[in-house]
Amino acid sequence: SGPASVEEMRWWLSTLPRGTDAVVMENSAVAPELQALAFRWLQPCCTVLTNVRPDHEEVWGRGEENAASALCSGIGDPGGMTCPEHPVVLPRSVAEKQCVQRLLSAQHCRLLPCGEGNAFKETHLALVQEVCRLFGFDERQSRAAAAALPPDVADFAFFREGDGVLAAAFSANDTESTEQLFVSTGWSREETTLLFNARKDRVRRFRSFLPWIRSFPWKKVCVTGGRPLFLSSPAVYSPLLDAPSLAGFIRSTGRVFGCGNVAGTPLEYLESKFLQFRERQDGVS
Repeated sequence: SGPASVEEMRWWLSTLPRGTDAVVMENSAVAPELQALAFRWLQPCCTVLTNVRPDHEEVWGRGEENAASALCSGIGDPGGMTCPEHPVVLPRSVAEKQCVQRLLSAQHCRLLPCGEGNAFKETHLALVQEVCRLFGFDERQSRAAAAALPPDVADFAFFREGDGVLAAAFSANDTESTEQLFVSTGWSREETTLLFNARKDRVRRFRSFLPWIRSFPWKKVCVTGGRPLFLSSPAVYSPLLDAPSLAGFIRSTGRVFGCGNVAGTPLEYLESKFLQFRERQDGVS
């Protein structure tokens, strides 16, 4: 959300092929005063609001309402002049929240709730389907096409290293999503080592995860990445400086559930796995 991010966005836009009809972009601003810039500059045809779970509490404040206030301030036009009734596609559970209704109504937005599934992927496919319906595409074909896309490098997935296995949920940045992903593994917490990847610019995220971490009897809790100033029990710090060191950690540990943040060593590891997969695919073809 700083100058580097703005320049990166401008560079990315400049690389788009001529004749591109549409792009999908994430508003990655953190500072509340920057939230509205993407909407003001790009004037999107619609916005997808996936959730308003607490995050970035060091700048947004604590709790769901503060998160909603920050996120919704970047959607729509308070004056209703440039984009009246801006369509916002969102899960029904989010649309039913009074704070979301109030904030987006003030921004002159039109809420388009969609169904939700038991797993996050089903909810995401429902969001895709509703956006495609909004723009006149066939709903079933659109959903099927989205479901057939290959996984993204940071998607939730399992990776085996010798006798160990990593459930990579590093991209889930809130405890609710993280808990859902862990439950989907079917693993016993007593037999699972929790690996939290911390970022120096997300200092409060580990603190926000601590109540969830302490609620369960993990085999072990390890923190890697940016070392928190005060490392609270039961966590211990494990410096994993590169992808090979993470692979070795998995081999020697057994079941590892990774969460917190993807940037840093986890992303390096996932990219190396993604590259290996692509090379195998190219070899087969």
